[in-house]
This record gives sequence, structure tokens and C-alpha cells, in this order.
Amino acid sequence: MEKSVARQTVLSLTTLPTLPSVLHAVVQCLEDPNSTAKDLKDIIINDQSIAVKVLNVANSAYYGVNQQVSDLRQAVVVLGFDVIRDICLYVSFGRFFSSCRNVEGFDLDEFWKHTIATAVSCRLIASKVNYENPERAMILGLIHDLGKVVLIHAFQAEFAMACRQAQQQSIALHIAEQEVLGFDHAEVGGWLAEKWDLPDILTVAVEYHHKADSFPPAYQSEVMLTVLSDTMSKESEFGDSGSPVVDKPNALALRALNMTLADYEAAKEELLEMRPAIEHLFQSSM
Repeated sequence: MEKSVARQTVLSLTTLPTLPSVLHAVVQCLEDPNSTAKDLKDIIINDQSIAVKVLNVANSAYYGVNQQVSDLRQAVVVLGFDVIRDICLYVSFGRFFSSCRNVEGFDLDEFWKHTIATAVSCRLIASKVNYENPERAMILGLIHDLGKVVLIHAFQAEFAMACRQAQQQSIALHIAEQEVLGFDHAEVGGWLAEKWDLPDILTVAVEYHHKADSFPPAYQSEVMLTVLSDTMSKESEFGDSGSPVVDKPNALALRALNMTLADYEAAKEELLEMRPAIEHLFQSSM
């Protein structure tokens, strides 16, 4: 398939959901170092379904709150800015994922688990390497596989064929996509990020997370964080990305982030210890 034609198809898609407005607002809030819990509450209150979900989660047994949480202001106080932020991101993005149709050989629930785990991994790694914005790192992990959602909407038959080919030949899914379509989900994700007008720092990381040896140098940290977090979630067997191949931690990425293999393994152990929390996030976002 001609790549320019495919790109235009993606940019002109009308069946694909738009970026949830609340997600866009949360992303902007996280990019603002002066944002507060009140700013986050003001965003949530404009989306009733998100607000209800936040309150449900706030009152769940998982958080062990001893009092009934009845409004968003109280939820922010009880759970804290970080937890509320995470719930907003996962619930709003989970809504986008729920628009997908089932594809033979590709489990959407397991894919969403992989996505959540990659987001958590990315923030863990970011904290280990003193990355300037760990919250942005979480978003990098959350959006890294956007392109697979697009492929399901726009090129479902071809994507299903790529999934089968990856399994049959034991090759990485993005390689099978290249063979079947002439492009892969990372490129398509970059096109969607452009359509959504996401910041370049996010768009580039999505587009190049399978090209650790070729990317715009200005966004090296973001690309490498995404590369390593994707690998970490696969190694830890959280969900299923759809790819039967699990690469070893990328040496270029480790070196670029000044991260030792021991540091990486320590972060992975932390991720494994967070399995109950990740499972809870998965259930909460559905």
C-alpha cells in the first residue's frame, strides 16, 4: 500500500474517535508545572462519566478510604493529585480504546493491560534516570501504541493478517505490519498524533519507538524511555502487545539514558510488585 495514501486515509478518518477533550486538557495540565489539584478537579467536573468513575474508584476497597467520598474536591483531598491524575488518564484513554472492534488474533483487553503497564514502566524508568517530567513519561507509555487502534479502524483485514503472520513466523508485529502494509503501527500512531495536534515531544516518541537507531536527536530521551518501557512491560508479561517477540533491553536506549542494566532490572522488580495496582487500574478504566 502506498504510504502517502495510507497517511491521507488516517488523517481523513471520520470513524476514529477524536482525542477525548478531558484527556487533552489533562495532558496540558501535566505539561504546566504550575498546575494544581484544583485545576485537575475543574477539568474532571466537565466530564460527567469521568467524574462518576473517579468517585467510584475513590470509594473502592482498594484505596481503603474510611469515609464516603461524595464529591470531586473530597476525592482529590483523599486520594491525592497523583492518583486522581492517573485515574483521569486511564479512564479517558480507556474510553478511546473501547471504540475498537475485535480482531482475530489480537486481544483488546490484554492490549490495554500492556498499555497501562507500559505507562507505569515509563514513569518508573523516568524516575530512575531523573527525567525532568515523570508525568509526561507516563503519557508516552500510554500513547505509544496508538497506531494499533488506527490499524484496527482503518485497515482491519490487513492488521489481522499481520497479527497472524507475526505469530506464524515468530517475528515482531511491527515487522509483520511492514511486510503486509508497507508501514507499521508506530508510523500510523505518529500520523494520528499529528491529527490530534499533540506536542512534537509526544508525537516523535510514538512514531520512533521501534527506531531506536534513527530519530530526531532533540527527542532522544522521550524515544528511549518509550523503547525501554515497552520492552519492560513485555518482559514482565503484563497483558499482550500482540507481538510474539520480546526484545532484550535496548543497549542504545540504556546508554542514552545513562541507565545500567542493574537499574533497569531494579525498575522491573518495582513494576512486578505493582501488579495488583496495575490490575486495579485496568479494572477501574473499563
